[in-house]
Amino acid sequence: MTPWFRLTLFVTAISNFFGFLIFIPPSFLFRRLLGLPISHSFYLSVLAFYILLFGLMYGYFAQRNKADRSLIFVGLLGKAFFSLALLYFSFFGDISLLTASVGFPDLVFALLFAVWLAKTREQR
Repeated sequence: MTPWFRLTLFVTAISNFFGFLIFIPPSFLFRRLLGLPISHSFYLSVLAFYILLFGLMYGYFAQRNKADRSLIFVGLLGKAFFSLALLYFSFFGDISLLTASVGFPDLVFALLFAVWLAKTREQR
């Protein structure tokens, strides 16, 4: 694994941990400050779990210096969907552009994942 992608995975893992903290149900004040819509604790718990699960996966891949391409692709899709969904709802006025900017790092990570996938495909 290239050093830049290993660093990307470490940073993504940290980012996911902060995402987990944002979406766990007790963090309602923080979500309100960010302008995120109110959701039921059940949905927040499921979302927080998956954010944490993927973060642990990215950290594991970075630590062992080997990543599974299929799981990185699934992560790319999830990060791209999250950031583009925020932009979509911002465009239609459901959330502010400032709130949508929370997803910008995920869009960057999705692009970096795509670059890594393209480069490692060439090597295969």
